[in-house]
Amino acid sequence: QRFTEVFQPCRDGSIIPVEVASHLQFNEAGEIEVVGVSRHIGERKRMEAELARKAGFQQLLADISKSFIDIDSHQLDVVIQEALHRCGVFLQVDRTFLFQPDADGLHISNTHEWCGSGVSCIKTSFQKLNLTALPSLLKIIKAQRSFYIEDIEMISEDSTDEKEMLRKRGTKSLLTLP
Repeated sequence: QRFTEVFQPCRDGSIIPVEVASHLQFNEAGEIEVVGVSRHIGERKRMEAELARKAGFQQLLADISKSFIDIDSHQLDVVIQEALHRCGVFLQVDRTFLFQPDADGLHISNTHEWCGSGVSCIKTSFQKLNLTALPSLLKIIKAQRSFYIEDIEMISEDSTDEKEMLRKRGTKSLLTLP
């Protein structure tokens, strides 16, 4: 038995990925026939792509982590900029930031920003952000959790201050990493 993955047109005009299992056999007249079965593998392909993307991101984070080992303090800003650039390109986003908390732990400031081609820098608008006015974000930061939302419009109504702050700055999606 042989397995092949192909794209199959459907009656509605769409094209779907399918896996075809086939084999040759002789019919009663002694002629060779091809017997095959196909099954839709769209969901499997989507999951494989998602796993590959996650593995790629994990590898990127590992590579970035390695770049911080044994660097001189005067190289730190360059290494951070390169890390933000690599994350931005991998994630296909317009900009990436690094925020540093103030000593009180209740304010954060943008210390580094990478912007894609044609995207203007907004680093200065993210200085001394008061996290007490952004309780959901404060909770995520204090718990040192990762958080991702593909569309900020999906942020719950309990977090309207955060949603409004992100809207004002033109943010469409958000990923935070500890």
